[in-house]
Amino acid sequence: MAELIASQGPAARDQVAALMRWEILAEYGGVVLLPGRRVPDTLEPRLQVGGSWVEDVDEGWMACSAGHEIVTAVVRTVLASRPTARGRINVLMMTVRTGSLMRRITELLAADCRRLPGVRLTVADGSEDADKARWLRDLAALGGDVRVICQREIAPRFSAGLTDEHEWTLLVADDDSFSLDYVDVYLEHLAQVSSDVSMVAPSAYVQRLGEIVQCNMVEKVRAVDPATRLASWVSQRHVQGLAYYSAVRTSVWLEWYRYCQSRPYMPSYVDQLLTALAALRGGIDRVRGCSALTRDDTDWAVAESSIRLDMRAYPQADMVLLHELWWIADYVRLLGLAGRPELAMAARQRAVDLLGVLHHAWPARERLARPRTSVDWDGMRERMRLWLIAMQNTKDPVALEREFLAIEAYARAAEISLLLKM
Repeated sequence: MAELIASQGPAARDQVAALMRWEILAEYGGVVLLPGRRVPDTLEPRLQVGGSWVEDVDEGWMACSAGHEIVTAVVRTVLASRPTARGRINVLMMTVRTGSLMRRITELLAADCRRLPGVRLTVADGSEDADKARWLRDLAALGGDVRVICQREIAPRFSAGLTDEHEWTLLVADDDSFSLDYVDVYLEHLAQVSSDVSMVAPSAYVQRLGEIVQCNMVEKVRAVDPATRLASWVSQRHVQGLAYYSAVRTSVWLEWYRYCQSRPYMPSYVDQLLTALAALRGGIDRVRGCSALTRDDTDWAVAESSIRLDMRAYPQADMVLLHELWWIADYVRLLGLAGRPELAMAARQRAVDLLGVLHHAWPARERLARPRTSVDWDGMRERMRLWLIAMQNTKDPVALEREFLAIEAYARAAEISLLLKM
């Protein structure tokens, strides 16, 4: 890896940094890249441990191929030399798992809370595992601003985890790896961010999709006009689900959550509603540097497994056939498209994409869901196809707004009908 980085030059070096820094939290030894200028003089520039070398790759970076413990020690030495940025951020960890990766992530974040003023870790556990609950409380007792919430149901667990005591909320998962300096980088950035920014996303993240691994770069959204911001954000299709690992103003979180509470269920796409709302309420910035994370989205990349995941969120499996219809209707309500044709125009391409997915996925969903509710499913599918054509061809913002409102009204009636027939 060191030879690869050295031979490709600075641009490739930065990309590899974004791709590889997450591996320090994985189950196996990895590669970590650090800014060489941050290494204190007390750290030897060349160190051999267990046959692995830490050495300067070029003027600005250091690479280490070693086991997890050695990499952690080197990174901690570097982090200790950084100036502490003060801010107020609630790191909210929604967890149901009990494995070793979950424990290492939690221990790292709890240590950050003890080291960094103004940082709270809220662990919202839904596992109902007594041993895990005891371990979490023991970890909290070590000091720092650490809260532990044990609640099986996700809605009250989320509600208890969100608090308006902190300006920013950073949502993390218990099964995704991220660089050890993640919270440091966010604190440093949030101390300088302007008041018109509502969300700060990671500069890059690695996405695992089965055998495919890709690095996604987030583009800033800083236009003054809300419609332009919304259009710019939803056009970045690969980053819509970055509610996790992005710092979002708590006021936006609370607005989103109040809306979710008004829904009779929580669909799997609700996190993407949050990022769209953030774009509407303010700019979307990107942290400086290459603080990176990795997400294993393999289940979402395989059609059958993603359909089953979507089905679990609905009161009855039939409703998955109209998954994107409910999604568009939620866009209309949450983002307030009624009376704002400019927002309808901004959301147009997203609606086209969603209706296209609905039409394409219908046969597979029908096979897995085996709809039993006595409604005209064929007629519904044809209605979706006609709306797809209308959305593709409508260029007038006012006419487009009418199409969105018609979809929302149809979705509301269909939802009530299906729920009453449960």
